[in-house]
Amino acid sequence: MLSRRHVGGKPRSGAIWRPGFRWHFLEALTVQRVARGECLLRKLGIDLSVGVSERGDVAATHSLDKAFQALANPTRRAVIARLGEGPATVGELAEPFEMALPSFMQHLRHLEASGLTTSSKAGRVRTVRIRPSSIRRVARWLAEQRGIWEQRLDQLDDYLQTIEEQTK
Repeated sequence: MLSRRHVGGKPRSGAIWRPGFRWHFLEALTVQRVARGECLLRKLGIDLSVGVSERGDVAATHSLDKAFQALANPTRRAVIARLGEGPATVGELAEPFEMALPSFMQHLRHLEASGLTTSSKAGRVRTVRIRPSSIRRVARWLAEQRGIWEQRLDQLDDYLQTIEEQTK
């Protein structure tokens, strides 16, 4: 363990500096809060587990996480919507957005890293294409979740109707 007299650039007397200490502390707090929330949901009979699939496919879960992180941004969702019409060059994709090209390229790199798009370069022109298999994987997961939640809401509706009939 490295010892320094400061943490995060601010001098502190007797402080021990460990790389990533703050992150581990915050991660531990987050895990505790999530665990408490899961216990409460379990008591209510709600199962929100979406982690590892039945086959134990951790890689598929990780790629879904990356896809949803990419889709969390409105600019990247707009790019995916445009690519649904067909392949496009970077210039065509960047045209409707009020941002510098390097900033836009960062969005494209994020989409490519998540596996939602691919790009190829011919001369000075880079063409971006959507990867339908990745979009289908996201759509399949959403369809599964929709089915689960529709069933849960139907059960809740039945329960509330039963309570309403008992109170009459």
